[in-house]
Amino acid sequence: MMFLGLLYVGLALVTDSVYVLLASRLRRLFTGRLTAGRLPQVASGVVYIRLGLSTALSRR
Repeated sequence: MMFLGLLYVGLALVTDSVYVLLASRLRRLFTGRLTAGRLPQVASGVVYIRLGLSTALSRR
């Protein structure tokens, strides 16, 4: 049982680290070139719509 708990914590640490690194790179991309543009607004809108749809359509 201890092994499964450590495996879960290890996988959570790896996936969270990947999310952080990806978000950091995307932030640099958006703030470096497109600060005044419309693309960051559209991209964030698409992300929020996608998250809302996936939440609404998920089954428990």
